[in-house]
Parts: sequence; structure tokens; C-alpha cells
Amino acid sequence: MYGIGEFGLPINVPEARKAYAKQLKGYLLFFEQLIANFLAQLAQVDQLFSIDENTLNTYFNQLPDDIPRLKEIVGDLEHYKAELDALVAHHDDNLDRKNRFLDHLMARFCEDFDTSYLITQSHALNKQGVIIAKAQFLQNYPFISTNRAKGFNYSLPLEDRKNIAPVQQKIGILFNIEHYNPRQLTQAFTQGNLQEFEEDLANLDFQELPIDEAEGLKNNNIREVACKKSLEEEETEENIELDYQSEFIFFGEDDNLLYRLLQFGVKEEHYNIVKNTENQHYAVVFHAPDIPAAKVFEALSYQECQKAIKELIAYLEALNLEGEGFYLLEHLLLRSVLPPKYQLILNNDEGLPILHAYKAASLEQQQYVLLNLSTFGTQIDNYSLEKDENGYVGVLSDDNEVPIAKLYKKYEQLEDAEDAIYDLIDYLESTTDLQGKTNITSEGRPDLLLNSDFLSLRLSVMLPDWPKRFQQNHFRTLFEKIFNKNVPGHLAIDFYWLDVEEMMQFETLYEAWRREKALPSLSADLDDVAFRLIDFMLELNKD
Repeated sequence: MYGIGEFGLPINVPEARKAYAKQLKGYLLFFEQLIANFLAQLAQVDQLFSIDENTLNTYFNQLPDDIPRLKEIVGDLEHYKAELDALVAHHDDNLDRKNRFLDHLMARFCEDFDTSYLITQSHALNKQGVIIAKAQFLQNYPFISTNRAKGFNYSLPLEDRKNIAPVQQKIGILFNIEHYNPRQLTQAFTQGNLQEFEEDLANLDFQELPIDEAEGLKNNNIREVACKKSLEEEETEENIELDYQSEFIFFGEDDNLLYRLLQFGVKEEHYNIVKNTENQHYAVVFHAPDIPAAKVFEALSYQECQKAIKELIAYLEALNLEGEGFYLLEHLLLRSVLPPKYQLILNNDEGLPILHAYKAASLEQQQYVLLNLSTFGTQIDNYSLEKDENGYVGVLSDDNEVPIAKLYKKYEQLEDAEDAIYDLIDYLESTTDLQGKTNITSEGRPDLLLNSDFLSLRLSVMLPDWPKRFQQNHFRTLFEKIFNKNVPGHLAIDFYWLDVEEMMQFETLYEAWRREKALPSLSADLDDVAFRLIDFMLELNKD
């Protein structure tokens, strides 16, 4: 009827009639394009809700190529498609919209991924980095959610880096911790290029040498540190070699130098390049709060110094990332695997021990000794004497001649040991409150092991205090808040922010415990290293 269908207009119609048809076709193309884009959007709905971090487009379009003779209206179809793509891209803030799509998917499971802090503080994390973090969270969510109340499998070897508690994986992703898998956080200090010279430089004389003025700095706050080993009686004069051309050398007067370096050394604004007119060399000056500006590197050219600064910043960034991580330690796993043994001790009226159980045994066995002590202990026939290289000791046996207790003290003379036995019999016959004079204690274990609050429903989190982010109080508060939010509510949680030395001690104990825990057979060695871990945490609590 209008001549815009598949067959068009007859050949013999006037040109004006053909123009009217094209005009109508162009007018309707606007609506056809909207409908085509809507259908394209509908066809790509799986892309809109995709958790693939590489799928970023959120607006889609297509050519309405089923329109007859479309080329007569738009001209070059490829050019038209390119213009259409550019127009859609102009209005598609795909990073923002993709973030909102991912937020929608997480909201379906009542999950919240607050990235505002990560964008401002987490290693220059941009919007696309946030999308990657959220997509990674959603990709792992089936495992994290299904196993949220589970821990790691302690029967697997320590080297299995995939063996991780789901809650640790979740927290690691939420805070964009790149290496949240179990590993040594102090490895950079034991195997890396970072070394401390505190012991070697303890007796050095320091001298400040002025160097040339640099832009943004003044002579009075720039110094080149020269040091010379002080002389001792049997030593000759020797200069300490500090090779500024092959390594960066930082000096500080307190233990905060490492923390300042990781915090401020990752920013180029804390470095200046200064020329020394005496030797025509260029020096890199590092300046940060609480650290006097000082020469830390030297090169023959300005460009070498620039390159060295970039390499150092990259290394310190990697050091920050390698140091980020944390350990989870469930106290229930530290309980004794072998039957506990107890010791019985009888005290006199002055509170001094006079008798103890013949050997450590179960609580029931020691209670048996206590209940029968007044019966067996008042009969002289139940006593005998044992002799070794240290002297004589009185031994008390039951009616079956099984030793159950012995005197606390040994005597060099036989007569003294016999007198002590008679004194004990008199004491047992005259004492009315025998139970009040007797103690039954756990042998070889910290007192806290007997406290059920420590071993039950408690979790300890060990974190490093030196990475740049982990130094900030705001980060620590946020970390503890979100961690508590994602851990089952019945667990009590203790957070420990450890320095490098403390973390090295913990990792040594933790790795020894993990290796013993993974063995198929239970042994006293496992209890021993578990007790040492408990002692370590008790010392941290004291501090």
C-alpha cells in the first residue's frame, strides 16, 4: 500500500512518490532500530548477568537487516553499524552498570561487597579491578556458601595450597588479598632481597655529609650517611662497604623503618634525585615522615636513578602484596590427642609437698589413690624402700602390692627414709581434711588447657602488621568487623596483629603443628607442639 515492503513500488510511479516512500521508511527506521536493540538486549540477557569478569558490555544493538533495501536509507551499512556502536557506547557506562549487575546477583544471596574502601586504599584498585574481585567472589560463591561452616582439612599435606577454609577464602576475596592461600608471610624476609644490618652496624660511627640542593628540598634536611666501623682492641681499621650503586640502603634509628618504607616507599613523591658536583654522580634521596632525608642510591646518570626508583617501587609494592594474608587457628584442634595424665600431690600443714603419685596417670586412677590414701597409707606393711644413685625413697603400695605413691623427698641414709615413712603415717592418721591437703594437676600442660572456654568455640586470627594497608587502624577495624560478620556467630574470635619477628615464631610453630597434625598416627609430639602454640598465644595475651 505504501510501497515500503519487500516488493516496493512499481517502476512507472513518479519520483516524488518514491521519495515519499523513502521518507516514510526513514521515519519508521527510528522505531525499527529501537525494537531491534530491545531484542538484542533480550537475546544477551545471559551476558548481562554473567559472572565472567571479561564480559563488560551492558548495552547491545543490532542492525534491523530484515528491512527491505535498508542500504537505500542508511547508505554504507558498516559505517552505520560503527556509528550505532559508538552511540551506544557513549551512553553505556559499562563499568558502573556491570558493578550494579554483580551487586544485584550478590543481593539475591544477602551478600554485600563494600568496595568503597578498596578503591581508595587497595593498591590503586580501579572500577574494573572491583568487577574482577566481585566476579571472583561470585565464581567461588557456591563452594564458599555450601561449606561456610567448614574448616581446612588438616589431614592433607601443608604444601597443598588449595586446602583452605572457605571463610578464609571469602574474607581474602572481600579484601582483595591476592594471596589468601596458606603460605609463609615472612618468606620475603628470609629468602628475599630485604636484609637488616642491625648487628653489623651496632658499633658504627655515623657522619653526615652535605650534598647539593635539590628541588623541593633544602640542604639542612638532606644528608648522605657515611659510616665507619669503630675500632676494637684486636681489630684494624676497616671501612664498611656500602654499595649504593647496586642496592638501596636505608638507615633508621628505630624499629619503624620497615613500616615507613612499606608505607611511603611505594610513592614516587617521596624520592628526589640530586646531583653531587664533587664526583658528578646522581643520588636518590628518600624522605618520609619521621625519617631524615638521606641518600639511599647512587648512579652515574639521572636516567639510571629514575629507572632504579621505579624498580624499587615495584619491589616494595610486591613486598606489600606478598605480606598480605592471615592465618586461622581453631582452638578445638589444639586439644590433646592422647589421654591426659594427672599427678597427685599431698602437702603438709605448711603447704610443702610430702607425697606424690608413683606415676602420672588418668584422673580416675589418681582419684582412686586419694580415696584410699588414708587406708593404705596408715599401714606400715604397705611401704617399701627403693634405692637409686640419688638415695632412698619410700614407696606406698596397695593391697595388691601395686605401687601407688612415693615420698616427695629422697634421703641419703636408710634410717632417714624410714623415719620419714613413720612421720607420714602419723600425719595421715592425724589429718582430718586429707582431700583439702591434696592437689591433682594436669602434668606438663598449660593451665589454660583445663579451661574449656579456651579450647571450645574459639578462633584466633593471626595477621601481619607490616603491609601498608594492614598498618592502618581503619583497615584493621573494618577487617575485624567484616570478619565477625562472616563467621558463625557462636564463635569467639581473637585477632592478633603480629610484627615480623612474632610472625616468624608463629609460622615456625604452626608449620610444625600442621605437619604433625597431618600424620595418620597420633603422637606425643603433636601435643607438644600444640602446647607450645598455646604458650605463644598466652604470651601475646600478656602483652
